[in-house]
Amino acid sequence: MTVQESALPGARSTPVAARGRIASYVRLLRVRQWIKNGFVLAGVFFSEQLLHASTALHSIAAALAFCFASSAIYVFNDIVDRKADAAHPEKRDRPLVTGEIKVRDASIVAFGFLAASAAVIAVVGFMWHVSAIIAAYVVVNIAYSLWLKHLAIVDVAVIASGFVLRLEAGIYAVRVRPSSWIVLCTGLLSLFLAFAKRRGDLVMEQETNRRSLKGYTIPYLDQVLGMMGAATVVVYALFTVSGYAQNRFHAPLLYLTTFPVVLGLLRYMQITLVEGRYASPAEVVLRDRPLQLTIAIWLGMFFLLTYR
Repeated sequence: MTVQESALPGARSTPVAARGRIASYVRLLRVRQWIKNGFVLAGVFFSEQLLHASTALHSIAAALAFCFASSAIYVFNDIVDRKADAAHPEKRDRPLVTGEIKVRDASIVAFGFLAASAAVIAVVGFMWHVSAIIAAYVVVNIAYSLWLKHLAIVDVAVIASGFVLRLEAGIYAVRVRPSSWIVLCTGLLSLFLAFAKRRGDLVMEQETNRRSLKGYTIPYLDQVLGMMGAATVVVYALFTVSGYAQNRFHAPLLYLTTFPVVLGLLRYMQITLVEGRYASPAEVVLRDRPLQLTIAIWLGMFFLLTYR
């Protein structure tokens, strides 16, 4: 079949065209953003059940359910924002804006992924908390796409809540109740990451349709980042020496893991404030080797000190 013939109506699509369409759906679903769902796996790690096969599989299943649900939300957000995204220097290349994928097809995919998330939950048989948390995540983020993203501070709080909900879903997936310490640490870290992203939006002046940016200034966000970073470090350090941590992990040297946490936050601030590189937290982690190394060191130290 010639190239001209392949373009005729009714002709079979070439493998190249098929791969291109698959790539368009991968971008629509933002598969790269699934790294955020690593917060779900934190539940099995901090509960010291990482080496238990059945529990680990439950944690992975919860992460998969969250991956499906979050992708459905990304698609919904792209449907709502497709007109505004057309004027954005980066988002104008999204599949719904370029016409690579039709709105009807995207809607079907979104409902399909929500159904897949519900199916995973039903098959595995999690505690009811897991399904309630994922449902709350979906509802809150729909409200975010329609309205809350235009309210300064509220928009960042919603983004941060997504990380906390992921963590709690992962903890309940392994049938453990979340401690106040882990919720506090995760919440403060999530606020730090979300405010760093907002600073990037403000500096790059690309989110012209986001009314919430009028509620921020660069000096304000710089102070907020310093405050959130310091609060995260202080709460984490207090956690490592708390009676709760010592009774739970029996690791008197756990406080040493505070140092990679400090270095990781300093590196993230260096990326944001000094190097001027702005992206979603997932993209920053995927691209920055020093940050990846710092996270690996922290995970390794925590594992060695607690899994004895």
